[in-house]
Amino acid sequence: MLIYKSAYYSILLFSFLLISNSSYSTDIYKWTDKDGTVHFGDRPEQQQNSATLYKVPKNNSSNVSSSNKERAQKQKKLLDSFAADRRAKKELQSKKNKQAKIRKYNCKVSKDKLIRYQNASRIYVRNELGEKVFLDDEQRLKETNLLKQQSEKWCK
Repeated sequence: MLIYKSAYYSILLFSFLLISNSSYSTDIYKWTDKDGTVHFGDRPEQQQNSATLYKVPKNNSSNVSSSNKERAQKQKKLLDSFAADRRAKKELQSKKNKQAKIRKYNCKVSKDKLIRYQNASRIYVRNELGEKVFLDDEQRLKETNLLKQQSEKWCK
């Protein structure tokens, strides 16, 4: 939250500087002195022959209001994009948290089942008819190895 707040203040400061800078307009003059040296300045030299090199237009109220509208639109667009970025980051974090909870739960379940298989004297599974079918040593070893793999997968 602090990062977004500082970014917001930076944008406001930048906008203020743009607005305040646009009110200062001036002309740029070029002249040559007696020695033949070329000079540039914001005021023409009184004694020398000077030419206007660049004329910065004064802001009219219509230009200012239209540029303010454009600036406000650009600022709104920028703030909207920041809000969209925040929403996307929040959704991504929420998704990561949900996946972490699922991983943690699956890890616990697979470890518990592995411990039960390792400590049990006999293991059975139910078939389609609901009858108990006891596993022989080879099947039991196969199931235990499968549970170890699942446990390693979920508990990384």
